[in-house]
Amino acid sequence: MDTWPVNQRFFAVTTFIECKSIITVQRNFRRQFNIPVGGNVPSRNSILDWYHTFQNTGSVLTTYKGRQKSVRTPENIERVRQAIDQSPQCSARRHSQSLNLFITIKNNVYVE
Repeated sequence: MDTWPVNQRFFAVTTFIECKSIITVQRNFRRQFNIPVGGNVPSRNSILDWYHTFQNTGSVLTTYKGRQKSVRTPENIERVRQAIDQSPQCSARRHSQSLNLFITIKNNVYVE
């Protein structure tokens, strides 16, 4: 979990853009936010992640990288029902892949 506030991430990224040095970013970060020696400053990987995110999206906010959840709509329910009717021998995993949906089974019934 990322615990750094947006203003601190932004400071780290803009400092890195100016100087291209992780050590300088960490030193300036410590000074800017009054963090004592030995205190917690962003790691090299955090700074580089924020920088690459900023380059790609123009923002320092972290995007969710997990699986997208399917929306349980009448259309999707009908698609699953038709797929099962057409090939009942297929596994839930195969149906899920072919329909591009996340499907689980509860009590021997497909649940989207």
